[in-house]
Amino acid sequence: MPSLTTIQYPKPTDDVEFQDMIRDLFAQHWKDDNASVYGRSGQSQNGVDVVGSPNKSEQVYGIQCKLRKEKLLTQKDIENEIKLAKGFKPKLHSYIFATTTERDKNLQDFIKKISDEEKQNGGFEIQIKFWDDITSLFAEYPRIAQKYYPQFWGEKKNLRLDYAIYEEHPTEISEKSPLLVGCLLDLSKSMVTDTISGMSKPVKLDYFIQQLVFRISAFCKSEEAEEVLDKLYLFLYGYGFGNFKKQTFKILESFGISSNKNTSSFISTDKIRNIFGETALRHSLPMTPSLSALNRNWSFYQKSIDGQLLDIGLKGSSLYEGLTTVKKEFEKLLQRSFYKYPLLFVITNGHFDDATAEDLLRVTAELKAMNVQIACILVDKFDILDKHTLYEQENRNWTKEVQLLFKLSSEFQKTSRFYSQILESAQKSNWVVSRAPKLFFQLNQTEMIHELIDMIFSPLNDD
Repeated sequence: MPSLTTIQYPKPTDDVEFQDMIRDLFAQHWKDDNASVYGRSGQSQNGVDVVGSPNKSEQVYGIQCKLRKEKLLTQKDIENEIKLAKGFKPKLHSYIFATTTERDKNLQDFIKKISDEEKQNGGFEIQIKFWDDITSLFAEYPRIAQKYYPQFWGEKKNLRLDYAIYEEHPTEISEKSPLLVGCLLDLSKSMVTDTISGMSKPVKLDYFIQQLVFRISAFCKSEEAEEVLDKLYLFLYGYGFGNFKKQTFKILESFGISSNKNTSSFISTDKIRNIFGETALRHSLPMTPSLSALNRNWSFYQKSIDGQLLDIGLKGSSLYEGLTTVKKEFEKLLQRSFYKYPLLFVITNGHFDDATAEDLLRVTAELKAMNVQIACILVDKFDILDKHTLYEQENRNWTKEVQLLFKLSSEFQKTSRFYSQILESAQKSNWVVSRAPKLFFQLNQTEMIHELIDMIFSPLNDD
């Protein structure tokens, strides 16, 4: 039985079924139970087949479903539907073409051009979702895939992989069993104003995120790049956010200074938030994208990261709450049993003010019981750890917070091919590796970003 990441989903052949599929998929993605198919065949629909409002906002999104069997979607088709959609009431904030056609660069460029023109004139944003984009959302919402493609799950419809796959390749990371990586970034006031500002060469956390994406992608140079990029799925959470950005946009809106492009509706006020969340909702993209999806849509995801920089460093160090949040995310994602070697990066200065050490040890023990490996990356003003060293035991000279962070880290699973290859890579790079080291690192200098990422993800390039 194939996994959700590798299934070649047959394209629908019935317009009504395709509309229902799109409605169900986007109702989940938008978190809008009221999303609905608009009208019925034969009625005037003003270019809109599905309508909804993402994330309980007041903004209205419309989708035009274009099922194509042989005939291609043309620029004239798009122009005609846009004219109709301008008459839709209430006014649309975003208009999406969902089509069964394959990705087409010319159509993408055309959509971007007319979308920019529409927004400049106070109109709605225009997007296009090709069949590849739609099926990537199936991996995000497997129950919808199960509903429309029950043949892939058998009579039990349990969304689990056939165990023969595990028996044949028990330790292989592939498109069938991708690596699931979560990141929890400390963006608290203590981290930003105390630790990072006190460094001689401050680490830029937005640069770290970009490097995390692109350094991993650098391994993917084969002709089968898409398959290699689908070996890894990534989600990002941060804690310590304030709500300055939302307040600013609300003030602008109160003075009538707003537009479809600049609105507070999708801006989160959560002190712990999914860093990809705003972009994922705004542009109907996966919350936990594969690297191939990240590469295709990086300009959107990057804007989401950049746009949240206004809110960092405004709240306390809620490390426990952050770990609890990502634990829930792993619980949800690991229901999709095709994921392999779930790995969590915790990037922090080790400070916390929302729990006890016992609380932190308990929640990380719960994560480890789910087979989530925890790699703690310390950020400090001073060089606490010896460079190029993997530790087996904490040092008595370390502060209590650093010692605790070390205890939260997982031991390398030497029986795992993935982690044993990381150790081999470290030894080849002349790192000092103890007998039973932990996934515990210090990240103080920018050059260490490259070295750490290259070392930890080097097994992904293994054929």
